[in-house]
Amino acid sequence: MEEKRGQKFWKLNFALRFLNISLVFVTLLAVLSFYALGRLMIDPQNSLSWRVNLIILQLGFTGVIFSFIIGMFLLLHRTLGAIPRLERTIDKIISGEYSLRLSVRNKDVIKPLVDKINQLIELLEKKTKA
Repeated sequence: MEEKRGQKFWKLNFALRFLNISLVFVTLLAVLSFYALGRLMIDPQNSLSWRVNLIILQLGFTGVIFSFIIGMFLLLHRTLGAIPRLERTIDKIISGEYSLRLSVRNKDVIKPLVDKINQLIELLEKKTKA
C-alpha cells in the first residue's frame, strides 16, 4: 500500500515539475518575443540586429504555439482518451457480460460518470441473478 502511495506521489510530483518547467519556458519565450518585437520597432530595417530579432520573434511565437498544441493534446487525452475503451466494454456488457466493470484513471474528468455507470451495471447484474 505504501508503495502505491509513493508511485502516486512520484507521478504527481513529476506532473507538477513538468507543468512548472513548461510555464517557465512559455513565459521566457513570451518575454523574449516581446523584447525582440520592441527591438524590431527601434532598429533600422536593414541592420543585422533587426534580422536577428525577427528570427527570435518567430522562434518565440513558434514555441508558444507548439507549447499550446502540446497542452491541448494532453488535456484532450485526459478527457477523451478513455472513451473508445469504455465503448468496447459497454458493448460487451450489452451483450450480457454483467460481471465487467468500467475503469478509468482516478484523475480523469469522466471518473464520476463511470462510477455511476458501474453502479447501474451492478444493479442490472443483481436483477438478472434474481
